[in-house]
Amino acid sequence: MQRLTGIALIPLSLWFVYCLLGLSHSNYNEVRVWVGSPAGVIGLTFFLSAAGYHSYLGMQVIFEDYIHCPALRLVKRISLLFLTFAATAVGLFSILRQAF
Repeated sequence: MQRLTGIALIPLSLWFVYCLLGLSHSNYNEVRVWVGSPAGVIGLTFFLSAAGYHSYLGMQVIFEDYIHCPALRLVKRISLLFLTFAATAVGLFSILRQAF
């Protein structure tokens, strides 16, 4: 799954950078309108979801490789799960709030 999300993030990241460059001279209201547009909502939702899941998988591998105490590893993995879920949920809520 980490490779799949990594592959998905390549075009999504290029799209995101392209959009940011296009919005670089826009004011706050123009950016809000773009985020609320169907293309903005769909693209940002996919980008944020893929990036959140990819970062969770990457950190999980790091924990498995470098934390040798099983109890500490479990606590770190559960904490990481809640942290990445919360950060992704806040981001998605913010995007959807602009859309509706």
